[in-house]
Amino acid sequence: MTLGFAGCADPAFYLQRVYTSEPRPGALRINAPGYQMDFPAEGIRLPSSFMLSDSGEVLAPGACPFESLVGIALYPGTIISADMTIEGATSDAIVTEQGTGVVQVSVPFRVPHLCPSMTVPGYVIGTSTFTFFPSSRIARRDSVAATNMPPMTNPGCGCAPTNTDPFVFTSYWKFNTDMGDVIGTNDTPILADGADAPASCAAFGEDLIALRWTPAAANSTRISDPLMMDPAVVYDLFRGSSIDATVREVSSSLQVGFKQTRCADVHQGLVHPPITIADREISINADGIYEDLDRHDGPFEILANDGNLAPFAVRLDIGNAKHVRVSRSEGSYSVQPSENGGYLFWFDDGMFDTETITIEPY
Repeated sequence: MTLGFAGCADPAFYLQRVYTSEPRPGALRINAPGYQMDFPAEGIRLPSSFMLSDSGEVLAPGACPFESLVGIALYPGTIISADMTIEGATSDAIVTEQGTGVVQVSVPFRVPHLCPSMTVPGYVIGTSTFTFFPSSRIARRDSVAATNMPPMTNPGCGCAPTNTDPFVFTSYWKFNTDMGDVIGTNDTPILADGADAPASCAAFGEDLIALRWTPAAANSTRISDPLMMDPAVVYDLFRGSSIDATVREVSSSLQVGFKQTRCADVHQGLVHPPITIADREISINADGIYEDLDRHDGPFEILANDGNLAPFAVRLDIGNAKHVRVSRSEGSYSVQPSENGGYLFWFDDGMFDTETITIEPY
C-alpha cells in the first residue's frame, strides 16, 4: 500500500539515503552517507568490507585461529567470517528491510567445527542481522548456538592443533588501526590485551567509529592482542570446557563520527533511552528500532522521556490508514512499509526532551 503524507514537518520520504546495490553478480553493497559495507556473493556472507569515504577500509583480515573482519568465533579453531573457507559451511545474505530510511540484512550461517575426538562435526548455527540507518548508525544482532560439541579434552581443534584452552564463543569486530588506536570514551588508547571495553571507539584518521555492546555484562568484553596486530573488539558469549546448544544473543551498535576527535561525543549518536508512544513506554530493541505493536487507528503522540534523543526509527501499526499526518516543531522524517508489518518511521533529527511528535493516521 502507498501511504500519503501531510503535516508541518518536512516529509523526506522521497530521499533514498540508505540503499542497496550489486557491485558484482550476487554480491550486496549497502550505500549510506559517508560509508559503504559489502556482503560477498558466496562463502560465508558476513561483511567483507566496510569503507569510510575519507579513511578507507576499516576492517582488518586475520588468520585462523585469530579474529578476522567481522564475525563469530568458537575458539579454538573456528572463525566465521567472509574470508574464511570452511568445507561444508553454508550461508546467505537476505535483505529483510529496504526503504527510504532503514535497510536491514540478515546473514544466516551453518559452519562445521571439528575436534580430534569427534566422529561427526559439531556446528555453529546462527544469524547475524545488520540494520543500517541514515545517521551512519549500524545495529548488529547475533543469535548463535553450538551443537554437538563434546567436552574439550583434546590438544586442539580445527586450525588450532596445539591449543589446550577451553572453548571461547565470541562475537567480534576486527579493526584496521593503521590510522590510529582503539580508545575508550575518555579518549585514552586501550593498550592492555584483554582489557574490558563495553564502550570504545576505533580511530581512523579524522574519523571515529563508536562501538557499544548490549548487554553490557561485567568482564564480557575485551580487546584482543592490540599490540601484536590489528585489535579485535570482542564480546565473550561463553567460556568453559564444555559448551551446550543454548542459543546465545548479543547486539553491538556502531556510530560513525566524521571529522570527530572525542569518543564520548560520537557515542551520543547511540543514546536511545525509552520513549513514550500513546502513553506506553517503549525501549529500543536489539535491531536499534523502537517497536510499538499496538494498533493505532487515531491520533497519538511520541514523547522523549529522558533528555534529547539521537536520530531514531520506530515501527508503528497504523491499521488500515491510507494517509498519515506527522506534526512536530521541526525536522525531516521518512516512512516505509516494514517487512515485519506496519510502517517504519525514521526521524532524521532525533527529538528534544521538550518536544512532542503527533502521528495522525486517517
